[in-house]
Amino acid sequence: MVTCELCGETKCKTCKCDHKHKAVRVRFCPECKSTNVKFVFKLQSLFGLIPRMECLKCGEHAPDFPVVIVPVKKKSKKRGKKK
Repeated sequence: MVTCELCGETKCKTCKCDHKHKAVRVRFCPECKSTNVKFVFKLQSLFGLIPRMECLKCGEHAPDFPVVIVPVKKKSKKRGKKK
């Protein structure tokens, strides 16, 4: 038996959480805690160097940002009116 990282229950039939143990790895900025980060590819990536990551909110940049694991949220289905 393995413990679920999201709800703390064991990963078997006794775990009744509705997220079905699906999770997403999200990178975030260590300065402002924003998840609005991206890779910046410049001239250095042409020479085989590692591209850097940049926060679009505060401008912080680093070779890599920390990763947090968050549960997957269910998407709500919006239905339009039929004519």
